Amino acid sequence: MNFFYRLLFFSILAVLAILLISKATELLLVATNVNGNGIGIEFFGLKINDSVQAKEIPKYAIGFFIASFLAIGGGFFIISRSALNTKNKTVN
Repeated sequence: MNFFYRLLFFSILAVLAILLISKATELLLVATNVNGNGIGIEFFGLKINDSVQAKEIPKYAIGFFIASFLAIGGGFFIISRSALNTKNKTVN
């Protein structure tokens, strides 16, 4: 896999990480304004849960934060592997 594709994949993972962090932040801010049945949580149009009680919302936010750190960590791993591969190549 050449460097351009690795950089593209890293960019996609970085955007995903930003979206996950923004969703986690949104959940933490909304946690105080919950009606009787709770709130529904959606990400990219996919319904994760229909009614989440106020006390459970921080758990979902932490899950989104962890997923964002895994995404950006995976992106950095791909970029670092690419840098290591270019260092180890010998010139003929």
